[in-house]
Amino acid sequence: MPFADNRGEHTSDHEYRKNRPLALQRDGHRCQLRWKDCTGAAEEVDHIRNFKAGGSHDLSNLQSVCRSCHKKKTAGEAAKARAIIRKQLKHRDTRRKHPGYK
Repeated sequence: MPFADNRGEHTSDHEYRKNRPLALQRDGHRCQLRWKDCTGAAEEVDHIRNFKAGGSHDLSNLQSVCRSCHKKKTAGEAAKARAIIRKQLKHRDTRRKHPGYK
């Protein structure tokens, strides 16, 4: 689940731009996460299942969030992805095979 630095690329998609205001309206412009330091007022729309992890722009996968909660959720997802990558790198065989052996 690695994340490339292509911020905004998926949010320029037509389906996302169409569903973003619908999600805000559906949720009454209120943050759906309500974590610590939540402002309550949703200014952003988040993918419930991360888009890079196979989530879609479908309205059922979008939720209205405040900046504070969105930042925390994104940071948690990024930390989880980095941990997965570190684990994969730790367990890969780093020994170079001699070119004469097949």
